Amino acid sequence: PMFLLLAILAVTDLGLCMSTLPSVLGVLWFDARLVGLVPCVLQQHFLHSFFFMESAVLFAMALDRLVAIRFPLRYASVLTGPCVALAGAVLGMRTAAITAAPSLYLLKFDYCHPGALSHAYCLHQDMIRLACSDTHFNRLYGLCVIMLAMGSDVL
Repeated sequence: PMFLLLAILAVTDLGLCMSTLPSVLGVLWFDARLVGLVPCVLQQHFLHSFFFMESAVLFAMALDRLVAIRFPLRYASVLTGPCVALAGAVLGMRTAAITAAPSLYLLKFDYCHPGALSHAYCLHQDMIRLACSDTHFNRLYGLCVIMLAMGSDVL
């Protein structure tokens, strides 16, 4: 089962790198600091999705080791391949559900300023700062998501 978790972690890390690659190359090669709204929202959605997924997979790997140490004789029957694959699918759906709302909500804002990047990739904080609309819900939701997603993985 650990090899499945390592494969999921490798795909997650690859996705995390690939989600920032287009804007990083655009900034480095062409000095293109202005990004459209939809590409920026998509990039920050995938960036946050892969980040939360990586945290969840590391948590699942820690649980895998706990079961291996605590119940060494029953390890193979407790954590089977389909069980780990199902856990990976559930973690992926949890990540998609957590990050979908703030990303979709960013599309509804009115933006006063052009989308100049402060970093080499799109950040949620930059988009909130550029918005003219009321962003209290998005700020509060973002804080709650960080606390729940990372807090549940730590505990």
